[in-house]
Amino acid sequence: MLITDIKKLLSSVFEKVGIVQFAYFFGSVAKGDNTNLSDIDIAVYLRDVDPMAVFDVKLSLHGDICRALNRNDVDLVVLNTVANNMLIEDIIRHGIVIYDMDSNARENYEVTSLHQAIDFKTQRLAIMGV
Repeated sequence: MLITDIKKLLSSVFEKVGIVQFAYFFGSVAKGDNTNLSDIDIAVYLRDVDPMAVFDVKLSLHGDICRALNRNDVDLVVLNTVANNMLIEDIIRHGIVIYDMDSNARENYEVTSLHQAIDFKTQRLAIMGV
């Protein structure tokens, strides 16, 4: 499946749901390093979602994405809930933006997240004495 196909199929899902602010396609398939065992990795940033409802929203959105792509091997990451700075940095640096309802919000998120990743790496090196 081509990236343009994924972008088109998922844009309609995200528009229907109405709470996805931006989304990335990332991982081995996005990088072109996929194998027969590779899954589809999608990261979304949700707007105006109650933290207590994120699990239900993620579950529903995952089902919608699987149906749209006609496959079950989809890994969905909700960026609002991710605490791993290195994962977020990898998604931003190497992922492909496939949906962008608000480019200013996405760019602010990217800048803030990349700064946090740099700070984390700097602190880690200092702790290690490097």
